[in-house]
Amino acid sequence: MEIRQIQAVLAIAENGSFRKAARQLYLGQPTLSQHVRSLEVELGVALFERSAAGATLTRAGEQLIPRFTRVLATIGQLDQEAAELAAGGAGRVRVAAVSAAIAPAVIPALQQLQSTHPRLGITLTELLPSAIEEAVRSGVAEIGVVARSGIATPVEEHEVLQTGTIGLLVSSSSRLAAVGSITRDQLIDEQVILLPHGHLLRKFADGYFPDGMLRNAYEVSHHSTVEHLVSAGLGIALGPYRTPRRNDPTVYRPIADAQLDWTLLMTTHSTPSAVAAVVASAISRSFRDLAAAAQG
Repeated sequence: MEIRQIQAVLAIAENGSFRKAARQLYLGQPTLSQHVRSLEVELGVALFERSAAGATLTRAGEQLIPRFTRVLATIGQLDQEAAELAAGGAGRVRVAAVSAAIAPAVIPALQQLQSTHPRLGITLTELLPSAIEEAVRSGVAEIGVVARSGIATPVEEHEVLQTGTIGLLVSSSSRLAAVGSITRDQLIDEQVILLPHGHLLRKFADGYFPDGMLRNAYEVSHHSTVEHLVSAGLGIALGPYRTPRRNDPTVYRPIADAQLDWTLLMTTHSTPSAVAAVVASAISRSFRDLAAAAQG
């Protein structure tokens, strides 16, 4: 199937005449007729009923015309997006991400894109995991970076960006900082710091900590606040493993009596634009660089 065949069919349907359609497309009428005949042979159906009065669509033609129109619109969009990419990546892409992914990998990806595609605009929104998946499904965002519990495997609409284990964040001055690994029994007298319901870390906390500790917990809105409270010695919190940092006021301790695994996934809209594909590739590459740096 060729673009010129589809253009010929749409022109005839619009004009109701082979002659008028040939004039509109600057083609000879025999050439136009050949385009239509070859497409009808390929599809195995007649698209027009021809008569001295003109051409009318068959039932098959009526059903296929909307599809032909969408095909040409998609091709036109691809041409436009390719031109935009060649000119430096013009356009705007909406990204929704969980907070844990933004600082270590999404921001470096945006920095790289700013230098390589200066005309590309990106809207970044921090959302809860459930809201991110809905935003991508509904088209509010073209790209989502979402966290899930467990070790997920990649599927067609998701790319695995990172996997890890949840442990305990404690103050470097806490008695727990010297403990090799943590059990619930060692935490009875500790103050827990929680994120609101909807965060993946809250889901883990609800399943791990005893009810009494949850009833007396601090609850804050952002993970950065959690770290500030922990570093001040005001409580403990669950958090993803990270490599130790010099003069770090918080210490990561592994959990001995539970296996709390997590996965970061990237999901894209079912028909991502060319510029969205560029942004998704940059985010994916940023996570690979992050993993390589951790191993090195």
